[in-house]
Amino acid sequence: MQPLPFAITSSLLLACASAQYAMHAVAVTPVGIMSQNHSISVGVPAGAPADALDLQVGGVIELITLKTVADTLPDGATFRVQTNVGVQFAPNTCGTTASTGSYAPGPVALRVTLSGPPGAMGNLSVFAVGAGPSAATRTFAVDVDDDGTLELGASGTLQLPVLLDANGELRLRLAVENSLTQSAPNGSGLAHIIVNFHAQPFATCTITPFGAGCGGTTSTGVEQTLGAMRTLTLLAAGCFAQNPVLSAFGAQDVGPTLPGGCALRTDASLLFLVPADNLGYAAHTLTLPAQATGTLYHQFVPIDLSTLTFRASNGLDITCAP
Repeated sequence: MQPLPFAITSSLLLACASAQYAMHAVAVTPVGIMSQNHSISVGVPAGAPADALDLQVGGVIELITLKTVADTLPDGATFRVQTNVGVQFAPNTCGTTASTGSYAPGPVALRVTLSGPPGAMGNLSVFAVGAGPSAATRTFAVDVDDDGTLELGASGTLQLPVLLDANGELRLRLAVENSLTQSAPNGSGLAHIIVNFHAQPFATCTITPFGAGCGGTTSTGVEQTLGAMRTLTLLAAGCFAQNPVLSAFGAQDVGPTLPGGCALRTDASLLFLVPADNLGYAAHTLTLPAQATGTLYHQFVPIDLSTLTFRASNGLDITCAP
């Protein structure tokens, strides 16, 4: 994916403030915490609601917790699963567990369903954070759409444009392990996953030719929205056959004059190189979030390498607005 720069992504506008969004979670595996030293485990079975778990093992000296929080935002919803392990008795193994009664550490999995207006779109942000001793086991897995493909498989951040389906839902599968084996006292660690959804509107894009081309080169463009993404395809005719073509983008609709006298219709702040085919046609395709808004200016500049001759297409005004 090539993200579109400049003003096209500079002002993403919030919308749907009055729409109601929510996140609800159920346990995919049993979700619990355990301490081998004390033969204690607490949790909920697979299939149980998991919007607001508050599990705790231990006390002042030793404390293992797992907490989930589902909440609404003014323009979206949020969900957090937070695990903390603190050990002062040793030796001991403790932490998250998906077992029942065997006191074995391991990852726990939750299915989180985001609900809202059918077809609503927005930005999904996921933060997976872990800290603690290197001997601890901390793993993370985030599967957006719950389709078996991990979008995040380790600690880090993820940001995606997403689209709610015809039922007004988006499903995510979250898995986290936070366990610690201590042969000496005093060890602690945390592992959290935080999911935020912010609603944002679709944008409508227009691609308008302006200015005259030079040397017989012309350009046009089309856009297509598919799901939460938009594809811009820019086309040029009258290029030098089987020679390179500069695809120039800028935030201004004026630029310097090329050698030979052709005028640039953009300040050409960003340049890509695309090939012309044997008939002199060239194309450049870009993908960006469908809610991105702003304006930029584009122009194709064909080059004849044998003579270092330049041509220039007309300019394209690409404007996307809510």
